[in-house]
Amino acid sequence: MKFHFALLVIILVFVFSSCEKTTSVNPDSTVENGWLVEAEKLIINENSHDRIPSIDNPIFVHVDEVTINPNEEVFVYQTENQLRIYPLNTIWSHEIINDKDEESAFAISYCPITGSGIAWNRLVDGYKTTFGVSGHLYNNNLVPYDRETGSYWSQMKLEGIKGLYGGNELEFKFMLHTVYSTAILAYPDAVVLFDSTYAHSCDSICLPPTKSEQVGSSILSNYFGVVVRDEVLLFASNLFTPKITIFHTHFKGLSLVIAGSYELGFTTAFINSNVLTFHAINGELPDIMRDNEGNTYDLMGNITNGPKKGQRLNTPFAYSAKEFAWKLFFDQIQNYQN
Repeated sequence: MKFHFALLVIILVFVFSSCEKTTSVNPDSTVENGWLVEAEKLIINENSHDRIPSIDNPIFVHVDEVTINPNEEVFVYQTENQLRIYPLNTIWSHEIINDKDEESAFAISYCPITGSGIAWNRLVDGYKTTFGVSGHLYNNNLVPYDRETGSYWSQMKLEGIKGLYGGNELEFKFMLHTVYSTAILAYPDAVVLFDSTYAHSCDSICLPPTKSEQVGSSILSNYFGVVVRDEVLLFASNLFTPKITIFHTHFKGLSLVIAGSYELGFTTAFINSNVLTFHAINGELPDIMRDNEGNTYDLMGNITNGPKKGQRLNTPFAYSAKEFAWKLFFDQIQNYQN
């Protein structure tokens, strides 16, 4: 009995002393300490959970109550009853926003290094959880952790990479990446995330973008990608003209319609399940396209007029990120050629 007690004390001393260290995973190891990804692609910063603080109780105000640069990048998310705008300068300092509406709980995330903004369902395996910033990086990309189980996730792949949910997938939620002027022109009744917190422990990685990185720079330099399993179809910003441009294409069994505009600062993708033909509409925001059956669609894929008014297009797993990030995560990359 004394032996067992002494052994327990030794184990506890070892565990607590090891928590004080800042280490990286052994680069000679393929998988270590329960991680399901290659060790050489990980940067582990121990005791770094929530050093960059997520927003867990977001506050929103009407667009008339805030002053935002018209060219600032934003993310737009549609709830059951509301359009919500998340300014990049706010998300940059927190990286994760835990939000909800009457119907669902979701997370809005942004990784400053990879330039990837992605939303997902916070209901995991039947349990609602919040997500925090772990401080770790996988392929130089944000690694969220869920506070229900402490599992770690890959933001750009929405897969569990360590813990109880290792190997599980998060449910992708559609979110529009654009500039503020386009968002409020299209949705003047939207509400805007107001940052009432102070990221006192934030370091240089989550400071607001410098002047050279301002006003839609990632929209113009990033690549928009449609992900199917471990393959991605990329769309460069120079494919799009100042006016709204529509592309029809197929990728890994999906029939897709891609809409974008260089001037309005957006690229978005929808699943063309009925194999319709779409044509661009210019100068009529929020509407951006019409199909051959007479239905009109807005930026979020809602049918605003026509025989199917009130319905909404489904969306693939798609988002914008820097070119180097796509290459780190996906071996099978196709570049769309018009």
